[in-house]
Amino acid sequence: MLRSPVFLSALTFLAVALGVRAAQAPWREQFPGSYPRVVAPAEARFEFLPDELRIHLSDQTRSGRIIVFAHVEGGSLLGLLKPIVDGTVTVRRGDLADYALAIHGGEIGEHRLLKAMDRYVEREDMLERILEARAKGLRFGVQRCLYPICNRCLDGCKSVMRRDYPISMRVGERGNVEPGFAKGSCPRCGKCFVWCPSGVLRDSGSLTN
Repeated sequence: MLRSPVFLSALTFLAVALGVRAAQAPWREQFPGSYPRVVAPAEARFEFLPDELRIHLSDQTRSGRIIVFAHVEGGSLLGLLKPIVDGTVTVRRGDLADYALAIHGGEIGEHRLLKAMDRYVEREDMLERILEARAKGLRFGVQRCLYPICNRCLDGCKSVMRRDYPISMRVGERGNVEPGFAKGSCPRCGKCFVWCPSGVLRDSGSLTN
């Protein structure tokens, strides 16, 4: 009887049904780690010179990379990845933006890279855009998060969660782009802050969200 076609068919149907039910159920696996925290935006002093902008970071960051951004009319943001040298970032006339992000309120839309291989498909002078934003009262500044050039926190989250990802990108209070988290749905795996190269995500040391 255990080998009869009817019994085997019923067993197969039951296994498939249980598998579908498990896939549709919310995934609530919890890890023993703590929740991530988002580091506050970088403080900086802007020194405008005739043909360049010097951005002096106020914290202890002396080297590494950071994004210089400027909002433009029409609901988009331009970004340029720059090195930090002795705590200072320099934007010169002729430095072209690396990417453009669509902004809808506080939400991040699609992005497009303005440089393909060794040439620019769109030429946006970053210094001119910053000066324009300054004159029109639009937001500009620096941000630690390297999105969309870097997606490692999103990739780490997607490698653990099947759906309903708790992490997403948002516009911060100062106009900068930063990651945000949906409370209660983070599995505390720690991949986002372990994989983050810029240190904008760190271990909070807290088990409560």
